[in-house]
Amino acid sequence: MKVSLTYLSEGKRPYIIIFLCTLIYMLGLGQFRLFDWDEINFAESAREMLVTGDFFRTQINFETFWEKPPFFFWLQAASMKLFGVNEFAARFPNALFGGVYLLTLFLIGKKEKNKEFGLVWMLVFFVALLPFIYFKSGIIDPVFNYFIFLSIYFLYRTIRVPADAKWPILSGLFSALSVVTKGPVGFLLLALTFGVRMLIKKFKEFPGIKHFALFFVGFLGITSIWVLTDVSQNGWDNLRDFFIYQIDLFNKPVAGHGQPFYYHFIVLALGCFPMVVWAIPRLWKVNPEDSFAGWMRILFWVVLILFSVVTTKIIHYSSMCYLPLSFLAAKTLYEIQEEKASLPSWMNIWNLVQGLILSVGIIGMAWIFINSQDFLWMFPDAFTKSSMNISVEWMGWEPLVGLLLASAAIFSFLFFKRSQNIKGLFVYAVGLPLTLVIAQFTLVPQIEKYTQGPMLDFVEKHGNENHVVHVYAFKSYADFFYGQAKPEDALLKSSNKNILNMPSEKEVYVVCRIDNNDLDTNPQFKSIGQKGGWKFYKRLF
Repeated sequence: MKVSLTYLSEGKRPYIIIFLCTLIYMLGLGQFRLFDWDEINFAESAREMLVTGDFFRTQINFETFWEKPPFFFWLQAASMKLFGVNEFAARFPNALFGGVYLLTLFLIGKKEKNKEFGLVWMLVFFVALLPFIYFKSGIIDPVFNYFIFLSIYFLYRTIRVPADAKWPILSGLFSALSVVTKGPVGFLLLALTFGVRMLIKKFKEFPGIKHFALFFVGFLGITSIWVLTDVSQNGWDNLRDFFIYQIDLFNKPVAGHGQPFYYHFIVLALGCFPMVVWAIPRLWKVNPEDSFAGWMRILFWVVLILFSVVTTKIIHYSSMCYLPLSFLAAKTLYEIQEEKASLPSWMNIWNLVQGLILSVGIIGMAWIFINSQDFLWMFPDAFTKSSMNISVEWMGWEPLVGLLLASAAIFSFLFFKRSQNIKGLFVYAVGLPLTLVIAQFTLVPQIEKYTQGPMLDFVEKHGNENHVVHVYAFKSYADFFYGQAKPEDALLKSSNKNILNMPSEKEVYVVCRIDNNDLDTNPQFKSIGQKGGWKFYKRLF
């Protein structure tokens, strides 16, 4: 099969590839349930918008949820209006944005270099492990990062083409969209990247006052609508609490997400397979004549250092690094292809070894779950041991999914060794997504049955108009989304104390972890079952 750059970039072929990749992102979005906390949290905020009809106030348990702005929830609510309140609808916006990403990278790559480079950049991004997974999720960051990236790109264009007034306006517009998607850190990343660039260039590229004015026309045009609407409906307290929470994310390990300084270095090294190794040489030095590569390198280090310094560390906080990593990796592959050279041996060996390790990890994980009864000794705590000690039907061949990734790593290694670089990239473009999609249909739904499955089954079973379901003594949003929480039950569900004492005309059901015994001795609660790591109760008054 001919897979040369020229062949793939001719005519409408790049757009056909983008369309097919987008369909792959959308494939199987509803195959398994949403995961606590973030996926269920965000989907519940969107669901409550539909229930209340209030689209300008972000809510959880029908109370103001001041941690996040509303834009992403609008996307999810619109998707739920179209597809129903379900997992597919909650994840659909990110899958759609996955296609938008690929189209954007192709067009920017085409503009900055040529169609062939745009195609390489797009494919490098498509085959990266964590970005692929994120576009099949229901979290905010893919949309958030897209807006930040475009705001930085248009700022770069402002400096490159200062006479064109549309670039600073677009930069401000997309920076504002990042703020109303997740918060002021969107503007902070733009400002820090710009500031570092100016310091490196000794302010020789500093825009004029006119450009700043045009930027803030775009920025304030969006943010002022959000702020004024929010203040008019919720008062200043909500906005104040929102900003206090954003500050706390930098100063405190919010929600227990404290990790060591090097946490995100490890996340990117392992999670951005296979592109991270291709980008490594350009993380330290880029061609001074290539100003966009300089911007991408600065963006990478700004994000990585910033989120390594802050106290709260969550895996997707460094996800903004994926875009500059993909660009720098694409530069490496494209230039090697142009020179008709081989990939450096250390890069090729690195990816082979990492691919084989990941495939062994998939095989081993599946094997442990299939034979969970034989591995209970590995889990010292009662909750995990009980979660693994349940009966789940497996076909038995599921570990073989890992062999797909191993095969892709081996064949890609051979192609790169023979200087058939585009074939090597094409093998990854087929093998890695195929591995993850098959795992999405086979491994993940099975593994979910051990983890949150019993709890979600119970919540879904008892979540209806006549029942109230509540999680006790652990944090979860499952009882809201999968329990179909109602506005009239918000006070009852607002605390463990209320669920223990507050009367209700509805039947009340409670789920807690197996290592909590509070309700076992409470005469007002009846134990109605136990499965895995979960215990279930019915309230008797």
